[in-house]
Amino acid sequence: MSGIFSLFFGLRKYKFDAVADLHGVLRSHLLRSLFRLSGKQGAQIDKGRAEKKALTRTESKVFKQLKTTPERYTDVFRELGFALTLEPIEKREKPTNPQTRIGIAPFAQHAAKEYPLELMEKVVEMLLVKYEVFLFGGGEKEKIVLDGWAAQYKSVTSTVGKQSFAEELKLIPTLDLIISMDSGNGHLAANFGVTVLAIWGLTHPYAGFAPYGSSEINWLLPELQKY
Repeated sequence: MSGIFSLFFGLRKYKFDAVADLHGVLRSHLLRSLFRLSGKQGAQIDKGRAEKKALTRTESKVFKQLKTTPERYTDVFRELGFALTLEPIEKREKPTNPQTRIGIAPFAQHAAKEYPLELMEKVVEMLLVKYEVFLFGGGEKEKIVLDGWAAQYKSVTSTVGKQSFAEELKLIPTLDLIISMDSGNGHLAANFGVTVLAIWGLTHPYAGFAPYGSSEINWLLPELQKY
């Protein structure tokens, strides 16, 4: 608690006009309240917790597309008086490559969000018939797996440990497609206008976390009645 007060006093010197709370947790709520007591306008994200609970419960489920997270962020700034609209992301001009390039990001923060690795390796093997493949991940365990695939198959490049994050951000816009789990790589690619083929496991895009601008035709979903 004392840390929040120290942060407040440290930030107050910057003389903010308003506070936009995009996190919506107890700590950010307290910080925003302190600024409000000092006369600053504030707005907080509505995470739609009740709607998400209704979407994910096992009985009496209310199964519908919820407001996307980018829209929820934008609503905070609208409440502060900014006239903002979300526009479709335009595809950036991509370098001409001799071969179609496909990125694959087979990992996610939670294993239940991942397509089984042994099956994803088969996907890589099939794609190599026509395409150049780039593998994305992070950490030593993921590096070992992806380096193994890169060593086994021609035209496969693992980026893990070989490129900085800034260099990866330069590579992503050169891709024609990225295959991603419900993970950050899909969101990064979507921001560059790269087509994202999203594989969903335990999570579902209706909760509002699909890559911004992605289309339902590019969502691979499990059969809900069965799983």
